[in-house]
Amino acid sequence: RDDKFSLSNDQFAIKGKSIRIPNLGWVRLKEALRFDGKIMSATISKRGGKWFVSVAVEMQASSLPTKKTGKSVGIDLGITDLLVLSDGTKIKAPNPLKTNLKRLRQLNKALSRTKKGSKNREKAKTKLSRLHYKIRCIRQDSLHQITTKLINDFDV
Repeated sequence: RDDKFSLSNDQFAIKGKSIRIPNLGWVRLKEALRFDGKIMSATISKRGGKWFVSVAVEMQASSLPTKKTGKSVGIDLGITDLLVLSDGTKIKAPNPLKTNLKRLRQLNKALSRTKKGSKNREKAKTKLSRLHYKIRCIRQDSLHQITTKLINDFDV
């Protein structure tokens, strides 16, 4: 129903850049598993017309050393700006929804005009899903870049 299912560690196998899924066989992965440890489970989901696998791995506790800058900063979450730092720096929020709003309206209208249960409705639904996924990715990427920069520039 939600285009998602889970597998326990005895139901699948990972070898290099491929995963063996029951009733499907070996499927190629974009990249090899990054972490070493005991593989616990895998969740396979579909987002934006693409399939993703999330593998849970039990690892030994390890902390990566970070360079010390000796700086600290206060962060205020704003309305007009995404973040305002205590040193006066303002970080604008990306607005992928605003830039894609016209296309979003078109795809929603196209979806609402199709007949329920038809192939064209499935195609329109997939196109809309891809656009929502694209907007989500832009937001996530922006937040990831901002938090990484803050972590690298400040200790506290």
